[in-house]
Amino acid sequence: SEVCIAPSVTLIRGFLSHDECEHLIRAARPKLQASVVLRDGELAIAKYRTSWTAWLSGEKDTVVARIDRRISALTGLNMSSAEELQIGYYMAGNRGRYEPHFDWGTEEGVARDFEHNRDPGARLATL
Repeated sequence: SEVCIAPSVTLIRGFLSHDECEHLIRAARPKLQASVVLRDGELAIAKYRTSWTAWLSGEKDTVVARIDRRISALTGLNMSSAEELQIGYYMAGNRGRYEPHFDWGTEEGVARDFEHNRDPGARLATL
């Protein structure tokens, strides 16, 4: 169901099964590290993002591979240029937060060149 028109935000109920969610939690738990952002070309911890992150690869996990195929079918996007599946862990209270921010574009402006045979530019979608 559509949550917002601009920007486009859609809620997809049942996209992951309960078993898939449990699998992702189990697979991510030992890989969790303090979340970082790209700042001045370097990975850094940011005050606006106080969480833990793990990355899961479909090349190493058949459940993640199945989810990747489902994402591709839903979005119509080729997953060859996609990031690995990112799992975020946020704790209760103020110990885990993610404030609104832009993670696309550059100081000069938003990159709108989405050619995958060169620098891919901005993120096309987040699911």
